[in-house]
Amino acid sequence: MRYAEFAPPQALADGIASIWELDAAGTPMSEPIFPDGRVEVIVHLGQRPTVAGANFPQPAVMVVGQMMTGLRLEGAERMHAVGIRFTPSGARSWLGLPMDELTSEVRALDDVAPRLARELADALGDGRQLGAGIAVLESVLRSNRRFDSPPRLVRAVDVALARGGALDVDALARLQDLSPRQLERQFLDGVGLPPKRFLRIVRFQRALGLLRGGCPPVDVAARCGYADQPHLAREFRAFAGVPASEVSLADVVFLPTPAV
Repeated sequence: MRYAEFAPPQALADGIASIWELDAAGTPMSEPIFPDGRVEVIVHLGQRPTVAGANFPQPAVMVVGQMMTGLRLEGAERMHAVGIRFTPSGARSWLGLPMDELTSEVRALDDVAPRLARELADALGDGRQLGAGIAVLESVLRSNRRFDSPPRLVRAVDVALARGGALDVDALARLQDLSPRQLERQFLDGVGLPPKRFLRIVRFQRALGLLRGGCPPVDVAARCGYADQPHLAREFRAFAGVPASEVSLADVVFLPTPAV
């Protein structure tokens, strides 16, 4: 199994967090996916996986909206995929619709942004390794960007990430000279989540990074601002969909490493 992440060019870094490739050809795969506060576009170049509980594979070129809880991929023995992981406020600049319309959704990208779907499929359709075709992919992304994200929303997201989710919605709104309701409207439209939910996910992702690094759960709870270890355990189950005891974080591929 080979997983690699590529930094986007500087001109796209304000809207795209990373471009990744997973080549699991010949490797049976069952992968847990956790909410990370980001929307992704994924192009399947090999076998398309199935979400546990579903009886049909994912679309070949798809957009994955904000996730509210975890899921597990199954049945991908020859998976080869390329993903575009947007910044939390970046996806709307390419997809052009309110992000809360995609929350908890996995859709064929052709239903949302037909030109982008077609050009991504053309750029990657021969199944070559991403390293050889990343310049073409970057060209497609540059030409399909529609507009920039609202500056106040970008700043609010940056503050939330910098503080590891450890502030409340009222404080985050005040920092942007917005009312909590104004902030919520901007988050729903541009991120796809209410700000309170987004802050919880940011904190959960920080906790995952610490746990994966071997930090004891009781220390993780204290460092991330949870009331106690049981509070952390409840949040883990809420966002992962299973108890922490059922997940080996060392084996999880799709786990971006947040600042700790």
